[in-house]
Parts: sequence; structure tokens; C-alpha cells
Amino acid sequence: MLDSADQSDEERQRSREEHIERQLAQMRGQEMTVRVIEVDRQRNHLVLSQQLHTDEEREAMLRRREQLLRELRPGDVRRGVVKSFTRLVLQ
Repeated sequence: MLDSADQSDEERQRSREEHIERQLAQMRGQEMTVRVIEVDRQRNHLVLSQQLHTDEEREAMLRRREQLLRELRPGDVRRGVVKSFTRLVLQ
């Protein structure tokens, strides 16, 4: 095994490309939400961003959470999804 300092530029490039290929292979067939960045129909070229969508989705979720926390009042009934349980011990 070669130390990274001993690898040629060509070997490092090949290693990066193999890593990207493995990541893409894992995504194949997976459903995901992305934002369309660019469409070039003449070149049949499409640029998508999962990261940009994820950042925007996170910000929107935080805004919804903040709004909900401002609106909640004792006695309210809400629907939701259980994410975790914590045992409370009353003394």
C-alpha cells in the first residue's frame, strides 16, 4: 500500500473517481428530493443539488418548528410522529 504522499496524481484521481462511482452506485434506485439548478435541453444536460434542497428544507423545518412553539398552548391537541421516548422520574 502506498502512502498518499507516494501516490501519483493519476493514482489519486483514479481513487477519487472510484470513490464517486461507489457513492453513485449506492444511490442508484434510491428516491431523493433535489433542487433543479440548471437545464440545458440542447446538450441534454441537467444539474441537480440535493445539498441546496436539504439546506432549504432544514431552514423551512426550523421556521415551522419555531412557529409551532409560539402557537402551542396547554390543552392543545396535535397530531405528530413519535421520534423518541424519555422516562421521567417524579419525586
